[in-house]
Amino acid sequence: MSTHSFEQPLGEALAHLRGVLIARHGLEVGADLHAEVTEYAWEHRDRLRDLDNPVGYLYRVAQSRTRRYRRWNRAVTLPPERPAERPRDGQPAEHDVPLDAALARLHPDERTVVVLIHAYGYRYDEAAEFLGTSVSAVRNRLHRGMTTLRRLLNEETPDAHR
Repeated sequence: MSTHSFEQPLGEALAHLRGVLIARHGLEVGADLHAEVTEYAWEHRDRLRDLDNPVGYLYRVAQSRTRRYRRWNRAVTLPPERPAERPRDGQPAEHDVPLDAALARLHPDERTVVVLIHAYGYRYDEAAEFLGTSVSAVRNRLHRGMTTLRRLLNEETPDAHR
């Protein structure tokens, strides 16, 4: 396999991996992890070339590197929505919770699956392979995540009941 034929798909997959790491760990930690994993991928590209699922392997490398960030126990901060991504007329209603804030409140496993399936269009089996888990675990996490996300996005402010 030529270097170009391996590195181009890996580069595209690393771009998706960045989004997944940010979804799971927040903007700051996710971006830092992505930089570390990209460096790791470059240094170990010969080894990765022989793997069936190099991006799934890199995801697990990133997960092992999160240990140093866990001790700080930072709140997850996600990139804010762009105005074009707002539903309806582009203006949030007073009781709307922004999508980024609602996603940040999901469990990291659920948030990761929701982003893989709904933002990146992965199939359940692809997401399961990527995360190193079963298809049924992906289905369960997606169901729980979407249920929570729907509830959070439809939550009203306390003033709305007055």
